[in-house]
Amino acid sequence: MTSAGYIHPGEEREDFFAGYSSPRNKTLMRVFKDLDMVEYLGSGMPRILKAYSRDAYIFSSRFIRTVFPKDQEALAMEKEEIAEGGAIGSVIGGAIELTNRQREILELIKSDSKISYRAIASTLGINESAVQKQLDTLKGKGVLKRVGGTRGHWEVLE
Repeated sequence: MTSAGYIHPGEEREDFFAGYSSPRNKTLMRVFKDLDMVEYLGSGMPRILKAYSRDAYIFSSRFIRTVFPKDQEALAMEKEEIAEGGAIGSVIGGAIELTNRQREILELIKSDSKISYRAIASTLGINESAVQKQLDTLKGKGVLKRVGGTRGHWEVLE
């Protein structure tokens, strides 16, 4: 994540990490405070530092960049995909090889051709972007086809 903001001259990084705030637009901040859209100035950084280290921040004269590491759940999902042959799967002797996850998705679609991404994700306990990746792969392999738009349905091509 990159912010076009920067640490004001004279403001130290320690002040930044401590959550000391010097808003650029004090009137706008007062309005947000009056509308209860912010708790109090500078409360976010101490909470962020409970989850991420200071090493996640890169300071420049033009921006501040934050690089959040992948969490353990995301890493576990990647390892699972690799163990299953990845999202791509493979082709062996002209037959299309599918991963276990791709087979699960196809079974859900066979039982309900109008099933949504959200329902697939919920049923399999994975995020919607992982479902999208798998569906794109299945379409690319010619195993699955979408008919109609968001109100359409899926066709499993066998």
